Amino acid sequence: LDYLRIDSAPQGMIWVGSIPTSDQGEPHTQEHLLLGKGDRGRAFGNYQAMALAESSAFTDQWRTVYHFHTIAAHEVFWGVFADQLDGLLHPDYTDEEIRREVANFGVSKDPDGTLRLEEGGTVYNEMVRTYESPVTLLWDAAGRMIYGERHPLAMSAGGVPDHIRTMTPEDIRRFHASTH
Repeated sequence: LDYLRIDSAPQGMIWVGSIPTSDQGEPHTQEHLLLGKGDRGRAFGNYQAMALAESSAFTDQWRTVYHFHTIAAHEVFWGVFADQLDGLLHPDYTDEEIRREVANFGVSKDPDGTLRLEEGGTVYNEMVRTYESPVTLLWDAAGRMIYGERHPLAMSAGGVPDHIRTMTPEDIRRFHASTH
């Protein structure tokens, strides 16, 4: 734990070593689940609103970073900090929340009234858009050539769409237990 006391708005940053073990995108998915799913994640969001706090997160190749701040007093900050840690360590999201966040199928209605099967999931949709970029494809190929196909620095922390589809609730729970 590094603690710096700076006279400004109280803020914190917590990072977790979350090196990918596959191309399923467990680090990125975990970030999404911890910040807003389950009773614990939703309670954290409500607590933040009352504490005049804001938070966000991002996934790097070897770590996931959770940052937060409050414009309230320092005493309020420590409550937000404790609540953030508790949420990161003791999530209670459901298997269904995992499936909806990762990848799933749903039925959509076209303007002409016909129904169609549509693939969805917050993480899946985000990574489909990411992998539509030629730059992403270039960096992905370069990493695999440099490090090798199964090296942690070559695997996608965000998830490769075809691999995201194969993630199960057991995969994400196992990843959380090994990293958080």
